[in-house]
Amino acid sequence: MMVGRIARALAGLLCLATVMEAQQIEYDLEQIEAGKPPQMGNAPDEGDPFYEAGRQVYFKRCYSCHGRYGEGDGMAAHYLDPRPRDFTFGMFKFRTTLSGELPTDADLFRTVSRGVPGTAMPAWGEGTFVLPEIERWQAIHFLKSLSEDFENEDLNPYEEDRILDVGTVPGTTAERIENGKRWFLDADKAGCVKCHGPSGRGNGEAAGSHSDDWGDLILPADMTKPWRYKNGAAVEDIYRTLTLGLNGTPMPSFMDAIPDDDDRWDLAMYVVSLLEPAATTDNVIDAEKTEGALPATVDDPAWDAAVSYDVITGGQVVLGPRWQNPSVDMVHMQALYNDDEVALLLTWNDRFENATSASAPFDLNEPRNSSTELEYGDEVVTANDRAYEWDEIEALGDLWNPADTYLQVAAARIRATTAQLPDQLAIHFPVKLPPPGKAERPYLFMGDPGHPVNGWVWVAGAEQAVDGNAKGPQSSYTAQEGEVGPTATAVFEDGQWRLLLRRSLVGDKKKDTHFAPGRPIPFTLRVWDGANGEAGLQSAMSSWYYLNLKASTPSRAYVYGLLGLAITFALQLILVRRIRRG
Repeated sequence: MMVGRIARALAGLLCLATVMEAQQIEYDLEQIEAGKPPQMGNAPDEGDPFYEAGRQVYFKRCYSCHGRYGEGDGMAAHYLDPRPRDFTFGMFKFRTTLSGELPTDADLFRTVSRGVPGTAMPAWGEGTFVLPEIERWQAIHFLKSLSEDFENEDLNPYEEDRILDVGTVPGTTAERIENGKRWFLDADKAGCVKCHGPSGRGNGEAAGSHSDDWGDLILPADMTKPWRYKNGAAVEDIYRTLTLGLNGTPMPSFMDAIPDDDDRWDLAMYVVSLLEPAATTDNVIDAEKTEGALPATVDDPAWDAAVSYDVITGGQVVLGPRWQNPSVDMVHMQALYNDDEVALLLTWNDRFENATSASAPFDLNEPRNSSTELEYGDEVVTANDRAYEWDEIEALGDLWNPADTYLQVAAARIRATTAQLPDQLAIHFPVKLPPPGKAERPYLFMGDPGHPVNGWVWVAGAEQAVDGNAKGPQSSYTAQEGEVGPTATAVFEDGQWRLLLRRSLVGDKKKDTHFAPGRPIPFTLRVWDGANGEAGLQSAMSSWYYLNLKASTPSRAYVYGLLGLAITFALQLILVRRIRRG
C-alpha cells in the first residue's frame, strides 16, 4: 500500500513538472560529442568507478520508472502513459542516426538533459530536476550496459553514413510552405493527413488504430502544440524526425517516400506553420463589454476581436482515484459581456468526438456504468495483451476504482472501449466571493463544506449546462429548485471542441455566481476526454484563474480628465507670467 502511494505521488510529480517546464537550451551535438568524458569510450564494466557511479545515479534517479533491469517496469510505470522506455530493446526514438540504428552518445545526452515533453521523463539538465553534467554522462554509460546491442560492433552508430548531416537550415518562404502543405495533405504523397488530420491535431482517419513495438496504443501527435514535440519543434528538429523516423513507432522515415531533400525541408516548414504560439502566462481573463446582443454562435465574427487566454490544465492528482494521464492540457478562453449577460467561448483540441444521447448529464463523481464490472472479450484483451495478461485484467474488477491501481491506464483504456463515455467540461466559481483584497478561495478541487463552489457542467450532446453547487470532491452537484443553467452551444470540428456558455450576470438563486464589472471572480476548469477513459474524479483540471469583467470608463471621466489638464495648463501659464514680471 505504501509503495503504491509513493509510486502514484512520484508519477503525479513527474507529470506535473514536465507540463510546467519549457525547453530553452539548445544542444550542439557536435560540441557535446567532442566534449564527452573519455570514459564514454570504454565498454561498460562492473567494478569500473565511472560505471559504478552511473549505476548509483540510475538507481537513485531512473529506477522508479525504468525498473531494476531497465525494462520500463519500475513501480511508477503502470501509472504513466506513455510507459517508460525499455532500454533492453536497444530501440531509441530520438536520434541523429538512420532509421533502425542505435543513438550516439550525444543523442542520449540531449534526451536525458532536455527530457521528453508530453511524458513523465523530466529534463535532467534544465528546469526543476538538474543533475550535474558528469552524473548525466555516468548514467548514460550505465544504461548502455542494459542492452546487448551496444556491445555489437556491427551496430556501431558511428560507422560511416549512419549519422544524418542536417547541414544549413534553408530560409522559409511562402512558396516552400505551400509545397510542404501539398505533401502533408496528399494521401498519395507523404500522407501525413491520414494520421495527423487536416489541421495537424492528431485526429486523422487512422488515429487510434496504431500500437508501438511494445504493443501499447499510440496516438498521432497533435502537431499544433510545440510544447508536446518530443524530438524538438524547431524546423531542423522536424526535418530530422521526418528524415529518420521514430524507432519503435508507426512514424516512419520519409527518406524513400520523399527522396528530395528540399521537399522534406518544405514539409518541415509547413508543420512549423501549424504551431500555436507559446502559452500565455496571464491568470486573469478580461471580458470586454459589448454594446448590444452577445454572440449566439461559436463562429460569430465578434469573437475575432476578443482576446484569447490560455488556461493550462494537468492531471487530477489531488484525490484518488488519481489521473496522471489527461489528454487535454490547455483550454483557450475568450469572454464578452453586456448589461445583461456574460458569454464564455472555450476551445480545446480533442482527437475524437464523444457525445451522449442521455437526457441529463452524468454526475461527475458517479459516472455512467460505474457499477458494472469488466466484461471480457477478445477485442479488449487484444488491445492490451502486451502489458496486461488475463489474470491482471481480471484483477481490475470495478473499472472506476480498479482493485489493482497499478493497472490504472489499462482500466482507462478498457473504460473508453466499453462505457461510451462523453466529453465533458465544468467551470467552478466560489459561491461566496472573498472580500476585496483577500485571497481566500474554496478548496481547489470542487470546494469544501464551508466554501462550496457553483459549477457549470456541460456534457457533449446537451444543449443546456447544469448549474449546481458542490461542497467537496466527493460530493455531488446539487441544483437548486427552479435553477436554469447556462445555455450551451458546442461545435466539434476537425479535432477541436468550441463551446459557448451564456448566462445572465445575476444568477437565478442566492447561491449562484453573480457577476459585476470590475470585480475579478476566481474559477477553475475541469475537462474530461471520453475517448481517453476519463470520467468521475479522473480528469484534467486547472489551478485558480480569475474572470474579470472590465469596467467601462464613463464619459464624464474623460471630461473631468480634460478639464483637469486645462486647469493645470492655465495655472502653469499664470505662474510663468508672474515669474517673468518679477
